Amino acid sequence: MREKIKKLFLIILFFSFLFPISFKSLAQEIKITGNTASSESAKVSYQLAWPGMLPDNPFYKLKVIRNKIIGRLVFNPFKKIEFNLLQADKTLYASKLLVDNGNTELAKEIALKGENYMTQLVSDYRSAYWRHQNIPQELDLRIKLATEKHQQLLDGIIKKVKAEDKKTFLDVKYFSELNYETLVKFKQEEARKR
Repeated sequence: MREKIKKLFLIILFFSFLFPISFKSLAQEIKITGNTASSESAKVSYQLAWPGMLPDNPFYKLKVIRNKIIGRLVFNPFKKIEFNLLQADKTLYASKLLVDNGNTELAKEIALKGENYMTQLVSDYRSAYWRHQNIPQELDLRIKLATEKHQQLLDGIIKKVKAEDKKTFLDVKYFSELNYETLVKFKQEEARKR
């Protein structure tokens, strides 16, 4: 049993050096300028994290395995929320890059996975609230700005792709809106209870 644990630890350590993830990148650069929600054409000033290796790379599955292991090793509820936000940012940005490279089929699949990270974020957010831990306002703001940026990115993708490919990205945008609405409603309900 100890040998298996030792091997697992060495594998995780190897992958962490092979594909490093910086928790400093969790604190992404945020600049607030004006009212970004008031105009659809307004640029959302939120910088998405660079996705690194794209899903069309043969070694991408190793990166996915590494991220799943790291995701399971994060126990702090706020770090878990930040981790899922970072993964959503990277995955949705990777989807855009895939569309730019002409790989729309893979981009559709990746966009759905990216929004799945936001769905997990909503679940983790609720869990943190139920543990009576207040979510920092800065994190709330980052989630709001990220959601707006994701929707702006999806709008750009929708304009680029062929008509038969638009539906998937429209669905992802709908799920993005639904996830954020769910989060806002949950916060409002919890605020009334307290």
